[in-house]
Amino acid sequence: MNPAARSRGAPSARIRIGDGPVRRISVAPGPVPAGDRTDTVVRLSRALIPLMVWRGVPVVNTVRDKITVVERFALEAALALDPVSAVELSELTGLPPQAVMPLLERLLSTGSLDADESGTAYTPTAATPEVLAGNTLTTIETATANFAFLPFTDELIVLPSPLEQWAARLGTRTVQQAFRLPLPDSWAQWRRYDVINRHLADDTAIQRPDTLYRAIEAEDDDPVGSTCPVFAAERVTVTDVEGDRVVSLRFRSGVDAERKSSPKRTVGASLAGVDLLVDSWLDMVDAVCRDELMPLLWRAASGDSDDPPEDLDVVRETSGGFTLWLPEKSVNRLLELGTPLLGPRGIKVGDEEAEIEATVRFRPQPDDEAAVAGFTIDRATALFETDPDAGMADAIDRAAAEYSLSRYSAHYPETETVRERMWRMRRYEAVYLMRAGDDFDYS
Repeated sequence: MNPAARSRGAPSARIRIGDGPVRRISVAPGPVPAGDRTDTVVRLSRALIPLMVWRGVPVVNTVRDKITVVERFALEAALALDPVSAVELSELTGLPPQAVMPLLERLLSTGSLDADESGTAYTPTAATPEVLAGNTLTTIETATANFAFLPFTDELIVLPSPLEQWAARLGTRTVQQAFRLPLPDSWAQWRRYDVINRHLADDTAIQRPDTLYRAIEAEDDDPVGSTCPVFAAERVTVTDVEGDRVVSLRFRSGVDAERKSSPKRTVGASLAGVDLLVDSWLDMVDAVCRDELMPLLWRAASGDSDDPPEDLDVVRETSGGFTLWLPEKSVNRLLELGTPLLGPRGIKVGDEEAEIEATVRFRPQPDDEAAVAGFTIDRATALFETDPDAGMADAIDRAAAEYSLSRYSAHYPETETVRERMWRMRRYEAVYLMRAGDDFDYS
């Protein structure tokens, strides 16, 4: 979409996701995302979102009201007499004719009654029994409504009125578009009401109020156009709220990236129901687990310049992060490099449209005792630094218990092995504490 938006110099590979076009996806080291919420689906540092905001579109709303006692009597009289006249209703109800006529006009406008050619006799319609059974009249009124349309995922959002701050500011001097993206030629003949009514008919309009019936088809309605504004977003977080995915983000003025001296303008937004947009981001996350991107993931997470071992397993977690299940060869390589085995490591997964922030955690393959022993060494280091008075032997025993490593295993770590690991990781103070009793015992 915008090649300049991709991380400069990051290793990348070309990959096709589903039936979509080939995308160049990069994987590089990055910061560890702040927080560790279990309801987080995915985080993005940036995203480009094609989005149109349609304000003040003429629409038809349906309003449902309970029928009054007199309206019910008039409908029942029409069913019983078929037809019934205004004079008869006036006599039956005791209401003056000037009160009966507005009542009949209301029933006519809702399709609850029909009138003959003379306009003096009123008959029931097919809807009359339904109105009586439901005790409700449905009237039609014209109004205006606001919409947001995401053309490349074909998602339509019905916006509240008055507009939320983000929708009111998009496309203004406050938050300007980053650029415009061409739309397919077939869209040039579409008008806004074509898109809106298609979604209303298919019941796919997001946040649709019960009263919204359809958009008014007017020849002077604005066409969708041949291009779509694209807005830059940052600090994007998708969370799971009781089964619904909610996107929280900040739109920023697309001009700021080029005019770095100008003040940065942003506006926060919350979008619910845009599942196809979220899926397009998650497709990129899923692609990281594919063989084509495995070398990039390994290098970004481990700092290794070599390719990963063939038996490396990667699993995508529900929080948008990854777990790398390491065999002995991989663990030994990380030990040689001085790469910590414990704790999360940050990566950035991006293309020209978005950049995802994710965490990678290393885990030993459970049936590989040598790999488990490597993690036991790092865990023992952490435990010793927390409680050096307990001694290194105690730290090793506790770490081994956490990883279910038998004391009788041939790979059970020795104290000197842990000390060498601490030195390689530049944990010099821990090494000093460990050796103090031997090196500085002058008794």
